[in-house]
Amino acid sequence: MLMQRMARQKGYATIFTMLLFVAFALAAFSMFDVGQVSSERIRIQNTSDAAAHSAAALLARDLNFTAYTNRAMVANQAAIGQLVALASWTNFLEQEAINLDRVATFTALIPGIGPLIKQVTQTVRQFAVQLSSLVDSLATAGISVTEGVIGVLSRAQQTYHEAAYVAALGSIAGVIQANDPDINFGVADTVMSISSFADAWRNHTRQNSPNLGQGRRIDNLNRFRFQEKTALIMRSRDEFTRNRNDRWLNAGVGIYRARIDKYGGTELTMHQQGNRLGWDWTSMDTESFWFGQYGWRGTPPRWRLRWNEVLPLGWGAAHALDENDDYNYRRSGRWNNSWANPRAARLAQAMDRGNNLTNISGLRSYRDFHENNDPAHNRGLRPGDTSRTQGVVIYLVKEAARLGTRKNFVDSIPGQTAGTVLDVQEQGGLAGDQLTGVAKAEAYFSRPRNLWSRRDGRIEHGNMYNPYWQVRLIEPSASEMLRARLLSGVN
Repeated sequence: MLMQRMARQKGYATIFTMLLFVAFALAAFSMFDVGQVSSERIRIQNTSDAAAHSAAALLARDLNFTAYTNRAMVANQAAIGQLVALASWTNFLEQEAINLDRVATFTALIPGIGPLIKQVTQTVRQFAVQLSSLVDSLATAGISVTEGVIGVLSRAQQTYHEAAYVAALGSIAGVIQANDPDINFGVADTVMSISSFADAWRNHTRQNSPNLGQGRRIDNLNRFRFQEKTALIMRSRDEFTRNRNDRWLNAGVGIYRARIDKYGGTELTMHQQGNRLGWDWTSMDTESFWFGQYGWRGTPPRWRLRWNEVLPLGWGAAHALDENDDYNYRRSGRWNNSWANPRAARLAQAMDRGNNLTNISGLRSYRDFHENNDPAHNRGLRPGDTSRTQGVVIYLVKEAARLGTRKNFVDSIPGQTAGTVLDVQEQGGLAGDQLTGVAKAEAYFSRPRNLWSRRDGRIEHGNMYNPYWQVRLIEPSASEMLRARLLSGVN
């Protein structure tokens, strides 16, 4: 009897086992879909990050290239100043050697040592004349080459800016397509964000031109910018170009004093001719022997020292002008006070006013902060505000139908439809029938303190002369996150 009951119950366990396998399969499919959705979430967020980062990186590269080329143009202008200074200095040496040889003509009358002195001074004079001629020729050629380099840098800067701007728009689409071609990046929010970023990019810097006649406001801004850059070039001169002063002799006996003063310097000056700005590099060197004597002078009488420029020993000048060949070295405190030797300076003014090495174009068009982004022109900005740019926000959407879930696989089979058991959205795993990713990136200025720290230890704000622009991902604002939530269908 018991054996018959057991025979009738045989096979019931198989049914329960099959039902259990079905439940396990459904759970596995559900877990697979949840995993796919999680993977897609990470993928779309990574794509958003990469797209935003690539766009901001191109902006940072554009700003760094602008900084590199601006520095290079300043350095090349300073190099022109060095060549003009060298030409002026060798002209001064030539004249001093000529004067020394003239004095030796009289000392040659001294028996014995006189002719030997004359022979030495004549050799020095010949060498100085040849050296001056050689330096003038090399300086002329060097200035012409340097002028060409400056022109190339100016054009390259503007060309790269336009190319980088166009490339940034294409890079966003390229990065997205390379990561996931099923992502939709043409949503209105993304288009608006990219458009705003593009406008901010174009208006972050502006082209400064030496050609005027563009309206009073623009002309004044261009003048200010080029005055600023001219001053920067003057501060970038090396010691030889800036200051060739020295005092070779300073001695005295009793009430008498004697000294030999050497003055020299090279300057870049800006001027306006019609509707165009122009620049001149000018240089002067003078040296004189001064004799002084103490005595009672003035009313009431005081014991004072009076100096007199007894003998100009050497003088020289050279220039590279925007136009013309002659330059009137008017008496002033310029050229590092070369007119402190007035007799020698007048001789340099008379003899070297036509010593124009070559004509130059001066400063060229260059990019710098737009006036709206410069605290010098916008009182609403602080100095540190120049260290950040407007960020770019990327909103990406991927529809649920494009996800690699089991439900979509079943639905793709003709005549087959997956039930709600396989629907991740129905189970609360996907909101709004789509996935949404949002990312924001910006270019910012930060000078590394461990490698290229400033000597004065001060914080350096963003500028267009040091290439320390970098890129980083930043948190979207509350309003930008709200847009992303609305896109995903979450209220």
